[in-house]
Amino acid sequence: MKRSLLLMILFGLLHKVFAQGSFQHYVYAYKHEPVTMSPILSFESDKLYFESRYNYEAAKTFSFYMGRTFSKDGKISYSISPMAGALVGTMTGGSLAANVEIAYKQFTLSSQPQYTFSFKNKADAFLYSWNDLFYEMSDFLAVGISAQQNMTVNSRSTVDKGLFLQGTFKNIEIPVYCFNPGSPNANFVFGISFPLSLKKSGKVPTPVLPAFPIPQPILSQVPGAMREPEVSQPAIRQVEQPDNRMYAVLLGPFKDKQTADAAVANLGADVSRQSISQSGAGYTVRVMGFRGSVAAHAYIDNNLSPNLKKQCLLVPYREVNVSGTNISKYKNEWK
Repeated sequence: MKRSLLLMILFGLLHKVFAQGSFQHYVYAYKHEPVTMSPILSFESDKLYFESRYNYEAAKTFSFYMGRTFSKDGKISYSISPMAGALVGTMTGGSLAANVEIAYKQFTLSSQPQYTFSFKNKADAFLYSWNDLFYEMSDFLAVGISAQQNMTVNSRSTVDKGLFLQGTFKNIEIPVYCFNPGSPNANFVFGISFPLSLKKSGKVPTPVLPAFPIPQPILSQVPGAMREPEVSQPAIRQVEQPDNRMYAVLLGPFKDKQTADAAVANLGADVSRQSISQSGAGYTVRVMGFRGSVAAHAYIDNNLSPNLKKQCLLVPYREVNVSGTNISKYKNEWK
């Protein structure tokens, strides 16, 4: 137990070295079992992906994963992170897993398959996958369906089906799952997820220079003084950190749909990424699918007229494969 917690703390301290990260915490509520909790910590640097879990594969077990991310943005965007990991605690062993996400318009399919085995008891090995299909109704609400499949060495494959609802406030996501609704085995999963931004800026700060040169003493005019050799200072390199958030460009509000349609007709993005929604203030045009603020700003500069630029708003709405939605209980204990 102590060793697992120490590894979790060390994993969290290592996050300071990397660019992007996230923290998730899930609570599992079953009718005839005690409430359990599972924290998940992950971070990503360049294309390398790291993730740690506790109380995930088994009770009082710490797991650490390392992998690499392969992703592409387009009409159909995807992100795949295969990874391998080790388990320490009640269950000692290894695991092969992946985080997979495919997005098309407002639909997203995510899957987290894994094969986990024990060094001590072969009967503890299991295959498991958590799958979500959800629709983003707005920047603040998503609904969908979910299924988790589990198979152990001594049992047949079982599938738990459920409903999914997620609310988003700024960068905080609050998912709620209900599996097997209406049955005696109904259970709930409540979670909270948010990015970890320990660094205020992704660039190395540039030193502030005075507006005018500061006069230096002339050493040759000082009796007994020796001139020090001039040493060139290395240039400070500014390192760009990857922005793993997806952005949407909001235009409006427009007083009527005809005006909103006219604005859409002048846009250069793929029409599959555009949508029009109505609210009390009027009609709003939303263009989604920009990975990183640089891509979103480039679209604004190259495609929007001066008048539309005055009416646009840039909104981040999702982290891209920083941690996925890897949530589960103890798969090897399910029957």
